[in-house]
Amino acid sequence: MRTPNLTGLVPLWRELTGNTDGPADRLTRAEEAAVARAVHRLSAGFSGDRNIAGQGYLQDAARLGAYLVFFAPISHAQAHAVFNAVSLKPGPSGRALDLGCGPGPVSRALLDLGFTEVHAGDHATEALTVARGLARGARGALHPFFWDGEGDTMLPDGPFDVITFGHVLNELSKRAPDRIERRAALLESLSARLSPGGRLIAFEPASHAINADTLALRDEMVARGFTVEAPCFTTGPCPARAAGAACHGELVWSAPEQVRALARAAHLDKSTLAYGWLVLRAPSAPVDVRPETRVRVVSERLRNKAGRERFVVCGAQGRFSLSAPPDSAAPWTSAWRALGRGDAVDVVAPEARESGWGLTPASRLDKV
Repeated sequence: MRTPNLTGLVPLWRELTGNTDGPADRLTRAEEAAVARAVHRLSAGFSGDRNIAGQGYLQDAARLGAYLVFFAPISHAQAHAVFNAVSLKPGPSGRALDLGCGPGPVSRALLDLGFTEVHAGDHATEALTVARGLARGARGALHPFFWDGEGDTMLPDGPFDVITFGHVLNELSKRAPDRIERRAALLESLSARLSPGGRLIAFEPASHAINADTLALRDEMVARGFTVEAPCFTTGPCPARAAGAACHGELVWSAPEQVRALARAAHLDKSTLAYGWLVLRAPSAPVDVRPETRVRVVSERLRNKAGRERFVVCGAQGRFSLSAPPDSAAPWTSAWRALGRGDAVDVVAPEARESGWGLTPASRLDKV
């Protein structure tokens, strides 16, 4: 599915930085070089010891500008990928709450889907100003407000059909030994503001340490009675976490030209976007019954020495291999060739193999 791209970022960048003499549709080469340096510094600060995460980096105009033209389109694309995966649509209230919104890429994605009212909270007032600009032209209304990231006080009253966190939870209490419990407590308290059947949606960077925390948070929420609607098809403890493995989604996208240019200049590869994600429903929400044969692909395509292809998949039975013989002409061949990390599929009539399931001519693959 084609992911919408953000437009009008360069004019917003010019408003923010005061560099108003250049063209409206692109950065000049000098501007691009300066922004690429800021992007590189931000990227370095988000990795390793993550020395800028949670440190008010969006209160600086140069960093906020770099985030706007480079990272905001990435977050916007990831938000659409997650929303598409669960067919998110406005519910009865038409209202959404986006916490840690930054310059508003996730808020804009919610407005793209037709939410009539998006309340966007962040502690960086400069970012909230930019978020207003990013919402221009949307049919719905954006309502920015100050949120300190510490709790659920001073938030707009619910109900909300969805509450979102885009690359936010990993920055909350990031050094605290009980950070998982604190984040879980926040999500649990916020669930009281959801409409019946509403969702909590979070997506996070896919780096090893952050992904491990995301899986730990997933298990903590399950222990508190929440249902993981996606990406999981198991209601028990996370099989990836139990195996010490990572689990994340992956989006191959058509990046805007300005993002591609900045990625080249900053020596970053953003042709594929990896992210951890959780879609949660409160204990009181109805739970959909899903087939026992439904699995999600959680690895790249692999091949053994005999030429047999396989994926690691995860479902109600846990984490295991789904494999197919080479050069098959079975009816499922085209569906198999199209499979990739993150895809959900119903596997009909597989054969039991030592490492998991195998496909035979009698099997069928139905993409979800």
